[in-house]
Parts: sequence; structure tokens; C-alpha cells
Amino acid sequence: MTRSNGRLRGTTEVHMFGIGRSGTSWLMKIFDHHPDLLALHEPEGPLRAEVGRLKRQYNTQRMADEHAARHHHHRAVRHLLFERRPLRAVRKRPILRKAYRSHLAHMCRTSIIYAASGIAKFGPHRISKAMKSYDTPDLGDYPGHILVKSVSLMNDLEGYVQGKHPARDAVTRP
Repeated sequence: MTRSNGRLRGTTEVHMFGIGRSGTSWLMKIFDHHPDLLALHEPEGPLRAEVGRLKRQYNTQRMADEHAARHHHHRAVRHLLFERRPLRAVRKRPILRKAYRSHLAHMCRTSIIYAASGIAKFGPHRISKAMKSYDTPDLGDYPGHILVKSVSLMNDLEGYVQGKHPARDAVTRP
């Protein structure tokens, strides 16, 4: 797969919004059972400081050029959501084997996830804090479809639904 405009050509990106306790985690796990789909569980969680910085930067730039600021902001948020693999977003169990990853790569990646989770939970404070935003390697080709589930970005829902975000949107409601 090749990159085009910062996106992977041939990759479908879906952003699933929902409110807490509405069944989005359950729905995401159902989608995650598909061998060609990578489901990321709230990847913005460990990256909240970066998302906050992007929002402040957007509000500052918006005064000068609304369109350019919106475009830059949404591309940066899309990069954080769809191209980063923070540990919290990939360690939801069961960790399923995917068609785009060999058996050896799956075993290695699962070992990395469990080791990093153990370090994050029981390691020294400074190391465990750094592990929370650790990007887990994919160890394989790029997935054909990426589903990102987000509860905390509900405030940005209006901008996404109005087509200001380059990813496709799936909106779940309770």
C-alpha cells in the first residue's frame, strides 16, 4: 500500500463516535474479529495532551486563516488517531491474529504488548508514564481497514459529521 496525501492508499478509515456506556466497546470488539480490520480503542486517550495542544494551535491559527487552520488541525488529529498505535489502543483482549500479519509477527507483537503493559503497570513511575504513549509496532503490512472508537472526542462530532474530517464517519447513538 502506498501513501497518498498522508493517507494509506487502499485503506478505509472509519471513526466510530459514541457516549459512555452505549455499547461502542462491544461493537468495536465485534468489528475487531474481522481479519482485515484493525480496531483501535480510544487511541486519543494517551495522546490527550497532544490533542489539546492541537486544539489550542487551531484556535490561534483560526484568527488568521479559518480554512487553512481547519485543514491543518483535522489532518493532525487524523494522524494521531489513525497512524499512531498507543499501547492502550491495542491491548484490549483478546488480541486477535490479523490476515495482514504473519503468525510469527502476531506472536512477537502480542509479546511486545504484554511486556509493555507489564512495564506500564508495575515499572518505575518515570518508565511507566512513558509507556502509556508508547507506539506499538504493527509488524506486518498495513491493514485494509482501520476502525477508531472514540468517546472523549464527542465534542468534535459536529465538525466530523459536516465533512470537515477526511475519514469516513460512523456515528453510534445509545
